[in-house]
This record gives sequence, C-alpha cells and structure tokens, in this order.
Amino acid sequence: LTFFRPGRTFPAVSVTGKRCDLQCDHCRGHYLQGMHAIHTPDELLSFAFDLEGRGGEGFLISGGCDERGKIPLSPFIGAISRIKGRTKLLINAHTGLLDEEEARSLVGASIDCFSLDVLQDDETIRNVLHLPASGRDYEGTVEALFTAGARTVVPHICIGLSSETGEMRSIEMLSRYPISALIMLAFVPT
Repeated sequence: LTFFRPGRTFPAVSVTGKRCDLQCDHCRGHYLQGMHAIHTPDELLSFAFDLEGRGGEGFLISGGCDERGKIPLSPFIGAISRIKGRTKLLINAHTGLLDEEEARSLVGASIDCFSLDVLQDDETIRNVLHLPASGRDYEGTVEALFTAGARTVVPHICIGLSSETGEMRSIEMLSRYPISALIMLAFVPT
C-alpha cells in the first residue's frame, strides 16, 4: 500500500473554492476546505508559477461538482496549457463526469494524470450523491478519457460509500480499461 497526503510540493487547488452544489451525504464539501481556492485562470497561472518557484513538483486541480456531477474545469484549459508549456509541473486533474468533448479538451491541455471517482451503484449515485446519473455515466467518463488519448487514468473507489456489490461492479467495469492504477479511498473519516 502507498499512502499519499497532499502537501507543500504537490498541493490541491479547487476551482470552485469551498462551493459544491451536490452536497453528497458522505462529504458535503468537507474535502474542499483544505484546498487552495482558485477562481480565475489568471489566479491559477500565478499559483502555478509561484509553486514552481518554490520548488513544487505539481498540483491536483479539482473542485466541487455542479448539479450534473461536473467540475467546471473548462474555463481553465487555456491556463493549464500555458502551465504545461512553461513549467515542469505535473498536473493531476480530478474531473467529475465528462462528455467526449470535455475529455478531448482536457487531454489536449497535456494534463499528466486524470483522477475520477467511479461508482456503479445507481441507488448510491441517486440517494447519496444526489446526482441524476447512473453507473453508465461514470463508465462513459472513463471511456471518453481513453478515447481522447489520456495516458494515465487513475479511478478512485470510496470504500463503504456503496454496497460491496456496487464496489465489485466498479472493479469489474474498470477491468475492461487500461487504467494506470486504482485508488481505494479509505482510512480518512470525514
């Protein structure tokens, strides 16, 4: 097992600040509280250039989800491309649900790694995440990233969020794709 804790050289940023429209039962935006709030592409550029100047290795770009389960990364694609072109920073994007066009844009920005939560239990998606989506939408995101040419896709399964059967269905679904790693989120009480 390998444990990772964001820190000084690889911090996490939220493009929505502390805001999350979904307010899932298991989180309610709690994990956004420890992230650096970034609201504009210019703020992201300043943050990244400063981070590299302080010896940083990279950062996670994430944020709260909208009512469709999407993290609004599209306005930041140009800034991400500039960061990748002008620095040596690694960027890990936590995407939320994506369609094919969004996946192509993000992959085209040269993001190094894509992290995404994966669920296959429709009841959990509706009742815990409050999301009008299904397991097919999560698989569609994985598929869209690979179709767009993503090289490093690292799905996350939150242990205990859905049933064991739902977790196994997630693992079975992911076994059909060339994922780089599988992250099992556990040991971190909200």
